[in-house]
Formats: sequence, structure tokens, C-alpha cells
Amino acid sequence: MAIPENKTDIETGNPGILDYPQTRGDFIFKFYFTLFLQVFLTNMVYLAMSQINPVREFMGTAAGLHLLCHTTAITFISLILMIMFRKRHPYNYVLLFLYTLALSFTVGGFASQIDGEIVFHAMSGALITMHSLSYFAVVTAKQGREARDSFCFGPFKFFALLLLILLSVVTSYFPNEKTLNDVYNFLGLVLWIPIFVDCCLNVVIDLFVMSKE
Repeated sequence: MAIPENKTDIETGNPGILDYPQTRGDFIFKFYFTLFLQVFLTNMVYLAMSQINPVREFMGTAAGLHLLCHTTAITFISLILMIMFRKRHPYNYVLLFLYTLALSFTVGGFASQIDGEIVFHAMSGALITMHSLSYFAVVTAKQGREARDSFCFGPFKFFALLLLILLSVVTSYFPNEKTLNDVYNFLGLVLWIPIFVDCCLNVVIDLFVMSKE
């Protein structure tokens, strides 16, 4: 059976991508720029609240706690509005900027209330994981779609869940064992950050791969 001119046969597997590679590149740039802005602003808020004495003293009062609670509420409200207006330009950009500021202030504010060493470890691990997974996305995209399809976190997620449940039970019997708690926190950081980033990583790999096709 002849195929009409300017038509594609779906059984041949012809690509059905309608947008341009430049559009995907813009999306990748916006994704990483927003992520960088959130990390940068969170660091600035944390440094301001932990190093500037008047700000640190204010955040230790009831008024500072109320401000932090209001900021947390604004974060979730802006997130809901951002989902509702995700296709309304330029409202989506305004809500994204508001969400970025509120999230940075909330995370930085809560981080300033706990031990600075824990914040440093978590931040360092998050940055290393983000950069390593981004590099993996680029390398996988250059190898083509077959390499992308072989990238699967399913068994890894199941193993990580069982391991963390087992370690949480063990640490509950030895709450004062610092080495065991450090190992549990390290494994939780190493195992769960890649799982949460998995969705975003698959999207970025898809965009990189499709831009090469």
C-alpha cells in the first residue's frame, strides 16, 4: 500500500517531534538557571541569618518564628498558584520568581536554626550529586537513546528503601552511636537524592537526546 506524499507511516517509527531543538535548549537553560538561583539565594539567606548578629537574634524570637511560618505558607501557596497558572505567561514567571524567593528564605531560615556542620554536609552532598547527575545526563545523551533506555532506577529504589528501613530500625536501638548515625545519614543522602532527582534527570536526558535526533 502506497504512502501518500508528505505523510509518514506510523509503523516505520518516523519521529513525531514537532518542536525545535532551540526550544529544548531554552528549557534546559531555564531549568538549571532556576536551580542555580535557588541554591545561591538559599546560601545567601543562610549566611545572613547565621552570621549577622541582629538577624540571628531576631530569628530566635517569636516574631522571627512567625515570619518563617508565613514564608513557608507563601511557598506552598505560590507552588499551588504556579501549577494553576503554568500556561499563563507572564504570570507563571512571576509566580516562579516568588516561589524561588520564598523557598530560598524558608530553607535558609530553617537551616540557620540547626547545626551548621549538618547544613554544610547536606549542601555539599547535594551539589556534588547535582553536578555528577548532570554530567551523567550529558554523557548518556551523547551515547544515544539506547543508553538512555538502559538507565533505570527501579531496582535501585527498592534496594535503597529496604536498606534505609533496616538501618533506621538498627539506629533506633543505638541512638547514641555517632558512627552508626553518620553512616545512616550518609547513606540516606547518597541514596535518596538521586531518587528524587530521577524525574528531572529523565526529562533532561530526553531533551538532550531528542535535540540530537
